[in-house]
Amino acid sequence: MRLQPRQRGWAGSVTPDTLAFLATQPSITVLDGGEVLMCGGWLPLWEGRAMAWSMLAEGIGTRMTGVVRAARRMTDTFTGRRLELDVERDHAEAHRLARLLGFTLETPCMPRFYPNGADAAMYVRIAAWA
Repeated sequence: MRLQPRQRGWAGSVTPDTLAFLATQPSITVLDGGEVLMCGGWLPLWEGRAMAWSMLAEGIGTRMTGVVRAARRMTDTFTGRRLELDVERDHAEAHRLARLLGFTLETPCMPRFYPNGADAAMYVRIAAWA
């Protein structure tokens, strides 16, 4: 999968061991005609709290609707109290995707959050029963 340009800048810091570990956690892969469009899931931090993650292919374009539907089905299965999602602060499409997945902006700026020095924003989904 050729990552979208925004993720290429820091994805090189993700090690094969990290990818192998993520594969043991709740996750999905979205395919279109054998092409990987997205991989994502969440990483439990402690009981009731997890961090969502995703890797998106470059050039998804009109196929984004299917990616959003699949990712929403996945995030809707989360049974903890708090699911967090960080996005690059100036990445408008990532903010839109977070909102489409039912996340709410919690922290508008976390300076120098990513390995490449980019700032992040934190979105969260809090369970209605929490």
